[in-house]
Amino acid sequence: MKQKRKAINFWTVRVEPYLKNSNKYRNKIIKKEIEMFGDDRNKKYYRQKMKIARRVVEKIRAIPWIVMIGITGSVATEWPKRDDDIDFVVICQDNRLWLCRLIVLVELKFFGFKVRSFFRNKKNGLCFNLWLEEKSMEIEKSRRGMLTALEILWMKPIFLRKNFYNKFLAANKWIEKYIKLNIEDGLTGKKGRKNNLLSWLNKFLYRLQFIYMKNKITGEIVAEDKAYFHPRGRIRFDRI
Repeated sequence: MKQKRKAINFWTVRVEPYLKNSNKYRNKIIKKEIEMFGDDRNKKYYRQKMKIARRVVEKIRAIPWIVMIGITGSVATEWPKRDDDIDFVVICQDNRLWLCRLIVLVELKFFGFKVRSFFRNKKNGLCFNLWLEEKSMEIEKSRRGMLTALEILWMKPIFLRKNFYNKFLAANKWIEKYIKLNIEDGLTGKKGRKNNLLSWLNKFLYRLQFIYMKNKITGEIVAEDKAYFHPRGRIRFDRI
């Protein structure tokens, strides 16, 4: 009964007020949430993981090409399990994604953080599973759906330059199909960075890292301006 009460409360507070056609999804989501709350999910784990996430940001916020860092996944719902990963989305300036990624991974490993490498899961680790450039902030069509829309709604931006969260929403107005949210139009950063030495280095690092990854890629999307390291396509109920 306790699990069911938590599940219904989660639906009432975090889902139903924002979801269009909520009756269509109610039974399915509540059923999954009852299972979810049977897995030792607790607010205290959320607070612990957010402390780790803020420490991460303090280490990497000086990287000038990162414009936004957000928390997604179970931590963003505020009800994670004890050993859940901390899922991050990182948005970079154009032609700087792979340069940023290399610096982030090297720096965090140097400081002893548990960084999840490509397909190697570490309990309670850091999972940078979505990297986007300004010009590619619109989520791929194969990744869109009701749960992805909720994921965007729940996302917790913990580092921003200017108003990039609003720009990210403006680039993803498709979520209005599922979510009761009026998103203002805005500039989404379509202009690329100048073709200078750093842009060339970014392209080189992309090719180098892609060579390492290509034999491991299944359903992931790995391109020069975006990287979706979650292999399942659309987000499923066990991601919440």
